[in-house]
Amino acid sequence: MSTKTGCGAPLSLVRRIAVPAAAAAFLLAAAIVSLCAISLRKIANTVYVNSNALSVIAKQVSQDALEEQGFVTASSLAAHIAADIEDRLLHQENYVRTLAAALTAVYSNPDMYVPRSLPVVADGAKPPDNKPFLSLAPGVELAQAQNEAYLAANCASILNVLNTLPMGIAGANIGTETGIVIALDKTNSANVRYDPRKRPWYIRAKAKNDVSWSDMYVDIRGRGISVNCAVPFYEMSSGKKTLRGVVSTS
Repeated sequence: MSTKTGCGAPLSLVRRIAVPAAAAAFLLAAAIVSLCAISLRKIANTVYVNSNALSVIAKQVSQDALEEQGFVTASSLAAHIAADIEDRLLHQENYVRTLAAALTAVYSNPDMYVPRSLPVVADGAKPPDNKPFLSLAPGVELAQAQNEAYLAANCASILNVLNTLPMGIAGANIGTETGIVIALDKTNSANVRYDPRKRPWYIRAKAKNDVSWSDMYVDIRGRGISVNCAVPFYEMSSGKKTLRGVVSTS
């Protein structure tokens, strides 16, 4: 008896086609699975090999990235420090210029100011804590320098401003052409009696007739490495400009 399928073809014919086809499909599937297995093993092996290479590359990239980040951080820090130092030096110069201008006003108009005394600190003695004091160059006696010293002492209040400014300034000095030194030392180091007229900062500012910066040097009072800013001051009288001294900070 011939039985038909829903499509109208005999069932036996369908079976003759279907069985070999099924067998072929099975064999093809098996072959595909086998190939896939081989391919997967190759892929896995390739991935493993490449993963090692990628790991090395990743480590190198990571190292490079860290070095780059370190360079950027160091550069940023250096720029920040440089900006901070520049700001401090600018404040230092402005302070010295202000003090020099005040001394020029005092020396140019002495009758407008009342003499002010300051404690005299001997060589090797400790100055008063964070207060201006008077010192004299070797060979200079107070009797011969007192009038000028007490006139210049009118600017002691500007020296006191150092105690309120966080600028890293260790001290300030007013040195005169007559060998007077009026100073404020924030470190309270022992006083060293010296002639300001022979100091490099004094000679340099006097010669330049303007603000002068030093290179780094060892401080005479033992306060370490310093950088000095100095500005001359004058007496202005009858149109004549006479040097009276130099102001400096370290």
